[in-house]
Amino acid sequence: LVQTMPDSDLQKLAHSVTWWIEAVSKSINQHEEILLNLCRRVLALPLEAGTGITRNGQPVTEAINHPVGHVTQALINLWFKRNPNDNDQLPADIKPYFTEICDTQVDRFRHGRVLLGSQLIALFRVDRTWTEQYLLPLLCWNNPVEAKAVWEGFLGSPRLYQPLLTAFKPQFLESANHYTSLGEHRQQFAAFLTYAALGPIEGYTANEFQSAIGALPQEGL
Repeated sequence: LVQTMPDSDLQKLAHSVTWWIEAVSKSINQHEEILLNLCRRVLALPLEAGTGITRNGQPVTEAINHPVGHVTQALINLWFKRNPNDNDQLPADIKPYFTEICDTQVDRFRHGRVLLGSQLIALFRVDRTWTEQYLLPLLCWNNPVEAKAVWEGFLGSPRLYQPLLTAFKPQFLESANHYTSLGEHRQQFAAFLTYAALGPIEGYTANEFQSAIGALPQEGL
């Protein structure tokens, strides 16, 4: 029934349909192609970029309650069900969706970028080339709206992974100058920076960590 639903009806029922898509993705063992096609159709809908759930700029909360966020999480679930290993590369049927979601010209896809940010280490380990091309540039504070979104996604459950710390070193250190922009995840950033400084982390100097920590406001210290 959902598969044959006209786009006009799909848009009206987008939240309910995408909640269902996300739930099904956790247990599906057949008809993945049909589910991927539904994800494609939802991403093509001209949905509103916001959810109206929060008023304080909480990207993670917004993302997990938006149809694009539901679809992105469903795609992540499908990918993880295949038990990816380091350097496997993203599968050919899922990679185009992740690439499309990284298009910063589409505001509503930012909810998906938040959730991709939450899986930054996994994406980096499985497909470093793709991650460096499409996701790591979003951590750059030249675009503060995008950087805030993806950093907050990552900071939901950050871990120290040396190769990634090396790859995003400039963006990471620069984030200390944007502490207050990190919203509800700013304390996680201060803790993550502290653990990294206690490392030692290859490729970082004590002076670089000293400068970054010195850039934090009193709350961060």
